[in-house]
Amino acid sequence: MFFQPSLHFGMCGDDVLATARLLNALDIHSLLCDVEQIPGRISKGQLTRDDLRNFQAAFTAVGVSVNTVTLGWLWRDDSGALPETDTNRIRDEIAILGAEGVPIVQVFEAGKVPPDADRNAYRANVYASYVRLVDSCATADVRLAIHGFWDPDCIFANTQSYLDLFEAVPDEANGLCFCAGSIHQAGDDPVASFSAFPRCPNCGRRVRDVIVR
Repeated sequence: MFFQPSLHFGMCGDDVLATARLLNALDIHSLLCDVEQIPGRISKGQLTRDDLRNFQAAFTAVGVSVNTVTLGWLWRDDSGALPETDTNRIRDEIAILGAEGVPIVQVFEAGKVPPDADRNAYRANVYASYVRLVDSCATADVRLAIHGFWDPDCIFANTQSYLDLFEAVPDEANGLCFCAGSIHQAGDDPVASFSAFPRCPNCGRRVRDVIVR
């Protein structure tokens, strides 16, 4: 099993040196951040390569790599579709992150199925959006880490809901942020759940265990 421990930027405010000292004290040299923590992203509404490079350089200089960037929540319409403007922005940002050597991107799945919705049709639209996002990840040579929610009304909550997604979008770039707390709240045993995800036939590493939290 492969683990690459990371800490989230913000534990020491926006102080790069204080963050680096904490990481070095813990012998951790990888950092996770939200895309909106990268200076310039909020004001421009879109990540740029120059802004990302400047952010990375401050950490690279002190021996820390930015290995995961969270691109936020995926807000869907009542059909489960992801707005085209959001899809295009996320795909553009995935391409930039991959080009600058960030190996993992994370998204939070906010898809809560409306009570009167056709759940199968809703799920199909969700899967269709992930086909596009995962294609961008595969092209950019990054891996996608999806964080769902424990609420059973959400499209991704328990182990089976993720396994169904991976069957529908069977690309090794498509992965999971394995939140043991959410899995437990959804009613599944986290240990059994973790063991349910398949291993890569080439290296033996679990294909889907991008992040464990």
